[in-house]
Amino acid sequence: RAQVLVRGKRMTVSVADLTPLTPGPDIAKPRSYVLPAGVRFERTTKHEMLAEINLIGARVEEALDRIDKFLDDAYLAGHREVRIIHGHGTGRLRAAIHTALKGHPHVESHGAADERAGGSGATVVILKG
Repeated sequence: RAQVLVRGKRMTVSVADLTPLTPGPDIAKPRSYVLPAGVRFERTTKHEMLAEINLIGARVEEALDRIDKFLDDAYLAGHREVRIIHGHGTGRLRAAIHTALKGHPHVESHGAADERAGGSGATVVILKG
C-alpha cells in the first residue's frame, strides 16, 4: 500500500495500482513508480507525526476512517508502536477498533495499554517492521 496526495487530499492505494517507471521485473534495483498527474507522494517523518490518536467521542464509522489514515501515516513515518485512545464508554468503539486492527495490513499485534497509559481505555498497536 502507498499513500498518495491527490489535489491536496491524502489517499491510500494499492502498490499494484501504481505504474513502474521501468517495465519488467528488476529485483536488483528498487522499484520506481510514476504517479498520475496531480498526485504527489510525501513521506512523513517520525518527528512530524504524533504516535497516538484520540478518538474519544467519535462515532465508530468516523473513528475507523481516522484509524486507517493514522496507521498508514504512522507506518510510512517509520513508527514501530502507536497508541489509540478510545475511552471506556460502552465498549462499542473499542470492539470495532480491535476488529479493524485484526485485519489491517500494517498491524503486527495490538492489545490494551498498561494502566499508566490508559488501561482498557487505550489500545497499543505494534506495526510491522
